[in-house]
Amino acid sequence: MNKSFSQRLRRLLHAGCAAAVCALALLFGAGMGTPVHAAGVSGPAVPLLSDWQRDARQAQAEHKPLILFFSLPGCSFCHVVRNNYLQSMLREKSASAQPIIREIDMTGTRRVTGLDGKPTAEREVAKTFAIRAAPTVIMIDASGKVLTAPIIGGDVAGFYGGYLDAAVTEAEKKVSTAK
Repeated sequence: MNKSFSQRLRRLLHAGCAAAVCALALLFGAGMGTPVHAAGVSGPAVPLLSDWQRDARQAQAEHKPLILFFSLPGCSFCHVVRNNYLQSMLREKSASAQPIIREIDMTGTRRVTGLDGKPTAEREVAKTFAIRAAPTVIMIDASGKVLTAPIIGGDVAGFYGGYLDAAVTEAEKKVSTAK
């Protein structure tokens, strides 16, 4: 093989690999970091935290934990947790059995109502729980007490669903025994 042909072939292969990587990123990465809408559903797949005080009252009335999902814009691991685990928890259960899940941009400046009823920013809620990595999922009771160990990071080994189910079960048990 002559040197010029070999160099052109290498450049073509390199360009082809780059194009394939870009195509995969577009195919699988579209919308990462933004809430994805389920078919026929308006609004974010996982509701954004807007009124923590109201959500806490609902959790208390329904004897459920409040699941807080801390994310970052553009975070591919957050995208997977949101769409493969949390969104399906909301879709697969009847309305009365659905968990109360709220998403929070851990660096966000969007104003929300805090647990005390006062306005605060999303990032301040993250600071309340010392959230330092995304994604992080925590289970809390109506008073804001953390019920289980946080689930930090994404699903790299295929065990995330098991960790999430175990945390939800533990949190539900703690909430139900506190009645």
